[in-house]
Amino acid sequence: MADHYLDLAVKESVGTSAMSPTQLAAVRQIEEAIKHAEPGYRKVLEQCQDVGRAEASCALNASTAAAWETCLRAAHRQ
Repeated sequence: MADHYLDLAVKESVGTSAMSPTQLAAVRQIEEAIKHAEPGYRKVLEQCQDVGRAEASCALNASTAAAWETCLRAAHRQ
């Protein structure tokens, strides 16, 4: 699930549509480092371990990073 989130974040980054696979890999590494520094992302990432099948499916089918985050936050409001 976390890999899918990072893929979404990279896809949403400005200018990535014109990048080569090598450049995209570099952007993904940078995005991963940035996200791990964000308290909100770390909290959501920790919650990945405690989600049910419905929440995991929601996150894996999310088309945006914000939708992915919503899937996991909703699971922990209950």
